[in-house]
Amino acid sequence: MILLGTDQIVDVALDKLKTGWAVLYGHPDVFKFVEYSLYKPGTNANAGFELLGFLPTVAFCKKTPGFRKMFKETDDRTVTVLQAFKVDNSEGFAFHILEAPKDSDNEARYNKVAQAVRNYLVNGEFVPHR
Repeated sequence: MILLGTDQIVDVALDKLKTGWAVLYGHPDVFKFVEYSLYKPGTNANAGFELLGFLPTVAFCKKTPGFRKMFKETDDRTVTVLQAFKVDNSEGFAFHILEAPKDSDNEARYNKVAQAVRNYLVNGEFVPHR
C-alpha cells in the first residue's frame, strides 16, 4: 500500500489524465464490472486499471481500444471522467460521461478534474466544474 498526501493525489491524477487515462468513480460495484469487462485480472491489460483510495474510491482507466469502443470516445470527443450509477433491479450500470471537445483547453480541464479527484477522496464530493 502506498500513502499519498493530498498534493500527491493531484499530481497522480494529472499524470494519468495527461498520458491517456480517464477517471472513473461512482457506485462501488462498477470497479469490478469495468475491470473484468476491459482490463481482465491476470492479463497484461490489467495494468491499464488502477484504483486509488478506499471508500470513496476512484479508478484510472487507460484508454484502450476497448475503452474507446465501450464509452464511444472518438478523435473529436475525449472522455475525461466517467460517473457510474447502479441501475435499480439490474446488474447493469449507467454512465454519465464528462467529455471535452477536440479543441478544448485540456490543461485547464485536467487541473479541474485532478482537484475534483482530491476533493472526492478527501471530502466525498466530486465536482470537476468548480
